[in-house]
Amino acid sequence: MTHRGGRRLSLLPAVVDTLDGGTPVPGLGHMHRTRDSRGFTILELLLALLAVTFVATYSIWAYFSRAEVTLVHAAGLLVEDLRLAQARAGCLHVPVEVVFHDDSNGYHIAAPDTEGVPTEHHPRSYPSDAVFEGVHIQSKLLPDNHRLVFDGHGRLAHDSTITLGYRGETRTVLVRADGMIVIADGQ
Repeated sequence: MTHRGGRRLSLLPAVVDTLDGGTPVPGLGHMHRTRDSRGFTILELLLALLAVTFVATYSIWAYFSRAEVTLVHAAGLLVEDLRLAQARAGCLHVPVEVVFHDDSNGYHIAAPDTEGVPTEHHPRSYPSDAVFEGVHIQSKLLPDNHRLVFDGHGRLAHDSTITLGYRGETRTVLVRADGMIVIADGQ
């Protein structure tokens, strides 16, 4: 660096910039930042956030509207609830009933201890759950057409099946007398 007349001189060539498209001002190019280099405006950030929100909303809707995804999740939830009822029966040593509604849209569990299970007052109802809207209980092969009863040891008297339907596809839940509960392939 050399000094001439108290001014600092750079060994790099001076960068020329213009103010408002007018007269060039020597040396300002590397000393100030233009509007474009300061970052994003709040409007640009909001537009990007809005675009990401729309893409995410559509992606989630498209994923869950696929029949196989919806049925697998609905059948999985039914299996979880049946296993919970079975465990309650075995732990409390009392019969526990899973009652399927006449309208084929849901079920509830009748047990002495109802914490955390779908009850008569708060049943599992497929139409009221946005993720499972359109899912219905297509058929049931139960000893009693509307009830599945686990005895005080968590077992059933007979094998049973519950078939869920959605957009022409089905998933069947098999509940065996020995206590095994599984989801069968679609039909």
